Amino acid sequence: MSSSATGASKPLRNRPPKPRTEPLRRGKACLNCRHLKIRCDGVRPVCGPCTRVPKDDDCEFTDVSSRTKELQATINRLKARVKELEDPNVVSPAMVLTQPDSPGLVASGSSLWARRSPPTSGSISGRILLLRRKHFLMIIEPNDEIEPGTSFCDGADTVANPFFLDHFLPHASQFGFFMHPDRFRASALLQLPLGHPARPSPAVLCAVYLWGIHLSRSEPLVSYEAIFVRRAQQHISTELADGAHPVHRIHTVQAHILLSTYFLRNKQFLEAEFHTNGAVTLAMGYHLHKIRSSRPSPPPLLGASLFTEVFLDPPRDNIEEGERIRGLWAVIYSQNNLLMTVRTANNLSILESPGLQIDTPWPLDMTEYELGLLPHDLRGSDTVHNFVNREVPGPNNVFALQVQASVLLQQAGQLARRWSPTMQPQANIAYTNATAYLNARVQQFRAGIPPLSEYYDRGQDGRTLAITHALLSAAVVGLHKNGTDTSTICINAARETVTALGDSNIPNFVCAGPVVGALLLLACQVVIREIERLRQFCAGLRSTLNRADLACSQETALLLDLQNGLSTMAIYATDSPLVQYQLTKIQQKCDALGL
Repeated sequence: MSSSATGASKPLRNRPPKPRTEPLRRGKACLNCRHLKIRCDGVRPVCGPCTRVPKDDDCEFTDVSSRTKELQATINRLKARVKELEDPNVVSPAMVLTQPDSPGLVASGSSLWARRSPPTSGSISGRILLLRRKHFLMIIEPNDEIEPGTSFCDGADTVANPFFLDHFLPHASQFGFFMHPDRFRASALLQLPLGHPARPSPAVLCAVYLWGIHLSRSEPLVSYEAIFVRRAQQHISTELADGAHPVHRIHTVQAHILLSTYFLRNKQFLEAEFHTNGAVTLAMGYHLHKIRSSRPSPPPLLGASLFTEVFLDPPRDNIEEGERIRGLWAVIYSQNNLLMTVRTANNLSILESPGLQIDTPWPLDMTEYELGLLPHDLRGSDTVHNFVNREVPGPNNVFALQVQASVLLQQAGQLARRWSPTMQPQANIAYTNATAYLNARVQQFRAGIPPLSEYYDRGQDGRTLAITHALLSAAVVGLHKNGTDTSTICINAARETVTALGDSNIPNFVCAGPVVGALLLLACQVVIREIERLRQFCAGLRSTLNRADLACSQETALLLDLQNGLSTMAIYATDSPLVQYQLTKIQQKCDALGL
């Protein structure tokens, strides 16, 4: 009773009554509230919900046509389409999208349409910029035909357009693209819904579009890279959570690699590592390392497993099998590049995984798969072990050579990490013997690599071969950096790295993968260490004449080597934040030494 009385005696709080707001008329809400299906108060320029909880997109309003006008517009579009089908010579008036804040904006549902005059000389290379709100932006050539009535609303697919593909595919292999380029292009341009099995998966499409924007170097487009990054990551999550179509599973691996390379190129190491690990996990879970294995299929794993096993359907043709084979080696190559760039002691290459055996054959060129040159009865095992330790040769296409060079560099780095100045005599003998053998294997492999001059007119194959030469030079440095009286070998290898990566006879040599920065950084570090060693040696000499002679003959040559390395890095740095960061590091070292 008392408690009730006490509760009743508490004064009631007087709350001001909420002002009653009239519901907005149809189409008066902002685009964010429409998309999220929340109540909008219609306050302009920024409504209440967008003020309280800021969104990724700006608060924007459009005036929607009446229902009658929308129906009439639909009828007109259908009539125009019928005329096109009856008479191919009839051309419908072009309609193109424009940016939301452009004048003369007309809304149709959630699609933003505007009639515009032909592009002026100030446009992007004669092209018109199109933006699909929130998710996709497109570039439409002036002569491209756009289907009247095409929907660009959220959740719908975009108009297929070759702009992004034209900027990416000529350089695709430099950034980890392992799929058949012509087949990918044809399927990407199919007028089918996003996610259709006949088209590439949404994740890899977004990743390719991202690279197309990045390589186009068009200032108005750069700001949209973040949109494609976000969409690619969302699609990867969706494909993994909901289960991608069997045809698209290998596409998710490709999307991971492209995102990892993009993040590494832009000096975002954590994101690059995340997507590299994602590609490795999927590759192992899909048993890409067991393609054409001569071993019996392993039984299903019991208990906890490091990788989630998913057995892929048999490939539909030789090209699809070739994509899977190349996919595995692209994953390994991508991870090796990341580890060389980041150089974290805790992360190990997939090649160092205990008990992991790679039986998949070395990759062929995609045209070789297309021609059916992979023998149907080919079976193998221990591909990497046989290549390194038994000197079993592999194919001689540039991608295979690049992967094999990367494997030799990884083996050299793994061996170098075993060295210690306090090694016991027996361990030192074993290390010396292993180093001598691996060095002989590297030299043997280098002897079979074509010279760069034979690939000056072969586009991205020339760039791939240049990186292959540089990878082998880096392997030589790794094998000899801990030895005595090996400075000359390391300096020569550093010079070869700079020469290969700075060869201007290779078309578009600057458009290369992010590993070039790590290779050039290593070469410059070798030269700087030798300059430091030489100065310490000269400082210990009593004879001023000897010191002067050495300074004039050796240090001058080393300073010239260093200048060449820095100049080459500066060229790559104009196109890569990662190389710019690495160049800054090496310049700070030079400043500290007074070089």
